[in-house]
Amino acid sequence: LTRSRAEQPLGEGVLGTVARTGACVRLDDGDAPGARRAAEDVVGDGGPAGSVLAVPMRVGTQLVGVVAVHAAAPHAYGPEDEELLR
Repeated sequence: LTRSRAEQPLGEGVLGTVARTGACVRLDDGDAPGARRAAEDVVGDGGPAGSVLAVPMRVGTQLVGVVAVHAAAPHAYGPEDEELLR
């Protein structure tokens, strides 16, 4: 579930940062400094996500979107998950 909000400018939040930079973002610990604020972009029934993995979706070199997964538990995603979503 995501929090309802007005349109977010490109480059803001986790998904916007991935779209703007084209780089993957993996937040392993929602309680780490700075990560809690970033993880608040993805809110489920239990509150902000403990783990977020967001990767750019590309067709060739063109960015066509961002795919993101989240979990309540910290450290839910590793490099192998990032590779799978690429």
